[in-house]
Amino acid sequence: MLAGYTQALRGSHPNVRLQFSITALLGIAIDGGIYAIIFNLFILRLGYGPEFVGLVNSVANLVFAAGSLLAGWLGMQWGQRRTMIAGLAVLSVGAMAVPLATVVPAAARGGWIMVSFVVAYSGLALYYVNSGPFLLRVTSAANRGNIFALQSAISSIASFTGSIIGGLLPGFVALLLGLSMTQPGPYQAPLFLVAGLTVVSLLVLLRTREPAPAAELEGREEPRAGGAPSMMTAYGLIAFMAVVRFLQVAGVGEQHDVLQCLYG
Repeated sequence: MLAGYTQALRGSHPNVRLQFSITALLGIAIDGGIYAIIFNLFILRLGYGPEFVGLVNSVANLVFAAGSLLAGWLGMQWGQRRTMIAGLAVLSVGAMAVPLATVVPAAARGGWIMVSFVVAYSGLALYYVNSGPFLLRVTSAANRGNIFALQSAISSIASFTGSIIGGLLPGFVALLLGLSMTQPGPYQAPLFLVAGLTVVSLLVLLRTREPAPAAELEGREEPRAGGAPSMMTAYGLIAFMAVVRFLQVAGVGEQHDVLQCLYG
């Protein structure tokens, strides 16, 4: 089995390996990694309560969902690669702005955090909605299952690694700078690291190239005898995935509540 994955990766388009690198970087940084551990604690250390934390996260998730529709349309009109580049650029701006909330006047700080996080999630939607179809265009039908399985594994491992890093960094920063864990400083530094990783992701994406038409033709499959799935089947799959995603977000929200009880 491992030999099949290795062979699929060796024979893949260069864009595939570059996109795997981006998946790892974003997994460590913001897609379930450092951000999942640090962001809420940073807001709490700025003096806000759980209500504001919940509001910021809810609005960001809503913007991500609505922005995904726009991201799909932009990908068709403007091109997937260019939309992905714009998404990571927007994500980098939002991620860099969040930890700068400490230098914003207290009266405007809440709005700054809200807007910055919404900007970051808007960029995330632009990237992720188009990353799957972009990867599909440079993946042959024979290797497609292995390639997407590898991407999922890389994302999960990266998120797990990022959560560990996010748990260790505040204590290390506090010890290094002589700060208290009740101050925002130990949580601010990891957020700057997240912003740096998003910039690196953007630089990696700029190294990709638009796939040649031959690459698209190679990845096409002949129609199956049974025909395409019906719309009812597609709607059922969408509903199932929506429920799964809802449960995932609810689980993350429960994790945030536990962290607030422990560290808030």
